[in-house]
Amino acid sequence: MLYDESITNQKSRKLSIFLFFIFIFVSSLIFVWGYRYYKDAVDMTDESVETTSCWAYSYSVQNIDYKDNILSFQIHNRRYSDGRISKATIITQKETREIEFTQVSQGITREIKIEDIEIDQKFYLYIENCRDLIKEYSI
Repeated sequence: MLYDESITNQKSRKLSIFLFFIFIFVSSLIFVWGYRYYKDAVDMTDESVETTSCWAYSYSVQNIDYKDNILSFQIHNRRYSDGRISKATIITQKETREIEFTQVSQGITREIKIEDIEIDQKFYLYIENCRDLIKEYSI
């Protein structure tokens, strides 16, 4: 009788070890699947927030003046804009230049001067790395 109990204990121990490894394997699969799902959702959310956040800006550029390789203009952040503007990118025929300036809050106009820049007839400007909001200006 002692022999039968020993075999039964060995079988139940082997079954327990087997079930333990099955549990670890299934848990690992669920964890990896959940992590991938979470990572994809976060990446998709980050992309959509970045894209839609650009459309929150509403601004205008006024009083453009260019002489002696100095470009000056006023940037106006409209009252109903949702963001503050603190940087712009200027694209000319010869160069691309990023400029940073003191934040322009909603409803405020700020004078911007850029020295030593060559412009032929026109330039392009967009704010806050929002290339979707690029606008063309003539001098």
